[in-house]
Amino acid sequence: MARENGRLYTHPALRDVPGDATLKSKTALQRLAQPEEIAAAVAFLVSEDASYITGSTLAVDGGRL
Repeated sequence: MARENGRLYTHPALRDVPGDATLKSKTALQRLAQPEEIAAAVAFLVSEDASYITGSTLAVDGGRL
């Protein structure tokens, strides 16, 4: 659905810019996450190390700007 309709929600000046380039430019780390990086955050949250964490949001977003 996003591939078919994404251009409808993109600023006209950015419609010819590849999607990955747009996403990368919106993060402090200037790259997309690797699956292992997301999995590491999930593994932490389900581990005993996170047993005292409640009602919090862990942003695993590369420093989204």
